This record gives sequence, structure tokens and C-alpha cells, in this order.
Amino acid sequence: MAGNFMEFLNRFINDWAKYNGVNFIYGQYAEQGVVIKGIDENKNDANFGKPKLVFKRLITAGNPIDFTFRKEKDEVRMDYGFEVVTEVANAIPLKISEVEINLHYQNNDGEGRTISLKHALFGAPHQTATGNYNWKKIEEFLAVKDGILNGKAKIFWEGKVKWLDVSSEEMRKNIENKEYKPSPLEEKINGEIDIEVTLDSPSYKSAFGMVKHLLYWERIVGSNDEPIYFMDTLKDNTICFLPQEYRVKAMDTNAPEMKISLEKNKDLRGYQAIISFRLAPHILPNAKRMTYELLQSRKGQKYFKLSYGGYNSVKFKWGAEMEGGCLYGPDGFKALTCDDKIGAAPESCFIVTLKSPIDGLVEQFKKLITEKGLVIGGVYFEVQEGEKGEETRVLGPIPVKLDLQQLTGFKTEVTILENDNKDIKMPYYQAKVTNTGKYALVVGGAELTVQHWKKNEVRDVRRNLRCTNSWPVTLKPGESVVVSLTNDQINDLKKKKVFFFTDKNYWNELICEPYGLRILDEDIETIVDEYYQDATYEMRDWIVQVGTNFIWEDFPNLIAVWVQIKNQWGVNEEIALSKGETSKILMTPNLNATMKTQDSYSRVFDYRIAVLTKDNPEKSAYGQWATYADDDTFYIKEDDIKELL
Repeated sequence: MAGNFMEFLNRFINDWAKYNGVNFIYGQYAEQGVVIKGIDENKNDANFGKPKLVFKRLITAGNPIDFTFRKEKDEVRMDYGFEVVTEVANAIPLKISEVEINLHYQNNDGEGRTISLKHALFGAPHQTATGNYNWKKIEEFLAVKDGILNGKAKIFWEGKVKWLDVSSEEMRKNIENKEYKPSPLEEKINGEIDIEVTLDSPSYKSAFGMVKHLLYWERIVGSNDEPIYFMDTLKDNTICFLPQEYRVKAMDTNAPEMKISLEKNKDLRGYQAIISFRLAPHILPNAKRMTYELLQSRKGQKYFKLSYGGYNSVKFKWGAEMEGGCLYGPDGFKALTCDDKIGAAPESCFIVTLKSPIDGLVEQFKKLITEKGLVIGGVYFEVQEGEKGEETRVLGPIPVKLDLQQLTGFKTEVTILENDNKDIKMPYYQAKVTNTGKYALVVGGAELTVQHWKKNEVRDVRRNLRCTNSWPVTLKPGESVVVSLTNDQINDLKKKKVFFFTDKNYWNELICEPYGLRILDEDIETIVDEYYQDATYEMRDWIVQVGTNFIWEDFPNLIAVWVQIKNQWGVNEEIALSKGETSKILMTPNLNATMKTQDSYSRVFDYRIAVLTKDNPEKSAYGQWATYADDDTFYIKEDDIKELL
């Protein structure tokens, strides 16, 4: 019977796709026992067994579990493979016509999640199903990994077995007829596959070894050799980003934020000058653009957000030429040698202090002015890397520059102008940059960017657009300059239409970032002279204003806070503060103390705190002494009183 059948089977074997995934068996699938009799793809009698899905070895040396994770284009990719087998000895598995494969896992919160594993099913008699899955969010990949390593992940599959009963003469005649369209019978089958991977198993390295450095910091060099450090977090288009340098901070007037005080020189007659500069992180617009363009070329993604994260600690170190300098930080810590360090954060400022003889003070400033960016040291970041940020290394130095003209945080106002030109089909193509400070500013240029927002998402971006202006431009206080896209750019942007959207609906945001800002030479000389005069002729008492900086309603039992303050100049004061009250303490009780405290780093005092509550008519015992350093303000914080309540 089998031989006769093979003769007419040859006539339609070339049209085998007509029966793709269909098994030819003698009888009905449900009636078969362990061994199923039928015809294989070579037209021979064969023994079949019921099929099931198992992991298939991928081209990964030493990996007994056939899935691997790797980083690809700033995403995490999982490659996987399965094959159809049977447990019946000396038999081949029946073909599976279609199969659904799902990865089910539990996250750390115990919530069950399911991922559909897309695949291609092909091959006979040895069918395989291979595919891949990509994660764009690192937290989702890590949840899957934790589920696997904790034994809370499993593969579930469901397929179909289709067959034609070729044991009857009638079926053979039907198959011989080319016009016959068979309706195979089918039955659902299913199963599950355990995933046995732990940190100690041999398969761990091959499965997860290629995502060891999923989070890592990169360094590129800007157009002026500035270091640009960034890390793609794979989370909501967010990039960890470090500043390119630290600059002297600008005040509201656009003058550099610095102080000059005097102290009695112990070795020589007269005073020496103490010059303090407040420094802040500075980000260059072109550095952001270069980073965006690099990642865009890698990922095909156009919009990114910057975040100051991915680090553990930040430290400043003096440069070799600044040996003997003094450093003050936001917490009042004083470093008297270049070997001492102080923590800083990229979002915050810190203070460096230099000493200078009075007769060399003007020369000192002139040196800083003429050298245009004296690098006095560097800031070093201890950053986090690895899969979850578990590894650390140090990046830097980020140069710290003393330049009294090129500051950070200049007071400028950027206004995006509404389009009143009907011929230009964009809502915004111009911006106005205004100098809101006291002194004139030189503007070196402007970075222009247009974006398309739709449903709270950026769909397209065009960066590094030129403008019609000639640079540089000098803006006097209150003056403005209008920055505009060129006609060529506007015409080019008009080509960027999507379906029925017009340009006006498409490019719906304009961003303008002025750069290369500096103070005029003649203005900075005037500013320096004013600082010099103030430092020479003003001797100020040191007065500390004491108050509270916490929410009193959080402590309903609290009536008052007692503060005791003392310093090395003989001050020993006790004050009581109720809600909303402040008090001032004169910290220089005599002329000698006034002279000694003209330098800011000598203004150090000790304090301790007691509280008065509704439950106790007597104030509590004082807590431990602590040290504080600041110019003129001291606020009691929540942490100061918690241990006493």
C-alpha cells in the first residue's frame, strides 16, 4: 500500500508547500499510541512520536541553555532558539504547524509579566524556532534577569499538530487530484520549559556575560579639546551628562561672584588679601549637540534628556601650580593645602580662595584677566557602571578655570517670538536674546534647534541651524538681538512634511541657546577696581543671622529651639527661637576680632541645640557640639532637632 501511494505522491511532491506543516499518518492522531505510523518527507514509511518544544543550542560556545543577552545599539537583545523533538525512541517528531512561545516571569514585587517571543518556525524533519527580543528600557531587562536568576521564570508554549489520514484509498485519490484542497485535522498541544540559570551555573557567563557593561560612561572630545562625558541609561531617552568645565559664577549684575577681604599679616606689616571665587559647572551647547548627534547615528533616535546622575562622589583637586591654595566648600570645610579635597556636586557651586599681598592684589587680577582662563585644578567624578551601576571608576579632570570675563550663568533672557509672517508656515522661527544684567555682554553666537512635538513626545529634531546674524554681538544692559533662521533653512524645513501636516503643525518648537558670552575688557577692569576699593577700605563686623529652616507643623509639640553659639574670639551666646523668628549675633566683640575675621575662612564657630516642648516646661539638655562656617547666615535644620525630640 505504501509503495502504490508513493507513486502518485510523486506527482504533487513539488507542491509540498500545499501541505506545509501537515503530517501524513495512517489513521487519526487521537487514536495513535506512543508510536505513530506515517510517511516522512522522503516518501518513506516512518515512525513518529508526539512533539514537544525544547531549547536548541545556539552558536554560543559552552552554553547549555540556548538564549543569550547582549547589548546592541544601546538596547538589550535576547537571542533564543528552540527545536521540536519527541521522547519516543527511534522515532521522529511530528511537525508542528504553528506555535506561540511566551516567557513568563515574576519581578521583585511579585508581579507576573509575560513576553511574547516572536520567532521563525522552519525546517523538517528537524523543526527549529529562533528569534530575538529587544529591550529599550534597562529596568525591564533587569526585572527579567532577576526573575530568571531567582527561579521565577519559565517558557510556556502552545502549538498545533495538523494531519491528513492517508490510509484510505479515497484520501489517496483526493490527494492525487490537483484541484483538491485538503482540510487537515488539527489538535492543540502545549508544554513548558524550565530555565535553570543561576549566578553559579556554567550557563550564566554565556547567557549574561555580554551585558556586563550595559551602563558605561563614554568620552568624546569637543571642537576646542574639551572633554565630554556621557552615559546612555536606556531609560526614557535619558542621558547622564557631566559639565565640560567649571567657571566663575555670574551674579545678577553679570559681574563675577567673588569676595575680597583683608586679614592681618602675621609675618609682615599690614594686611593680606583673601580672594574668594564661587565656581559652578558649565555646559557647552555644542557639547550637548555632539552627544545627541553621536547617539542619533547609533540608535536612530533624535530626542534625549540630560540628567546629572550616575555618580557616587565628586572631588576637587588643586593643580600643581596652585600649591598652597585654600579651598572652601558649601559645608564650610576648609582645605589649607592642595592635598586636601572637598566634595562637590555638578549641580552645586563651591568656593576657591586665594591669598595675595595687598601690594600685589591688582597684579593678581590683571594676571587672571590677561591669561583668559587660568586652570587652577580639576573636578573628578566617581561614576557608576555595570549592569546596575555596581561598578565604579573615576572620570576627569573636568578643568576648573578662573576667567573673570567668560563666566557661567550670565543673566540673559531668551524669548521665542510668535510668527506674524504669513508666508512662513512655521509658528516660531525667531528668538530674542536680551541682556538683563548691569554690564554689557558680548554674545559669540547661538545654537538653534527646531523640534516637532506630538502627543507629549518629540517626533523629529533638526539641530545646529545657522542664523542670519553676524557674530559676535555686543549687548548693552537692556539691549536685545533678534536671532532668526535663514531663508534657506526655512525652505529646507518646508520639505519636512508628514502626510497631511503642514510645516506650521510640524515644526512647533524653537530652542535658542546663546554661547560664547563674556564681559567687555573695560567693564571687567572697572569691576575689579571696585572690588579692590571695597576690600581696602571696608572693615565689617561679623554678624551671623540665626533662624530655622524646617516645617514647624511637622513638630506640633515643639515650642522653641535654644541655640548656644561660641567662637575663638570670646563669643558665647544663647538664644531662643520660636516659629518664624530670627536673631542676630555679633561674632566680633572687639577690634582685634573684627580685623581677624575679614577673611571668610576664619569665620568658624561651634554650636549646640536644645528644645522646649509642650510636654516639658524646662528646656531639654543640650546636644553635642558641632562646627559651622559661613559668612552671615545659620539655619537650624530638621536633622539638627530630630534626635532631641
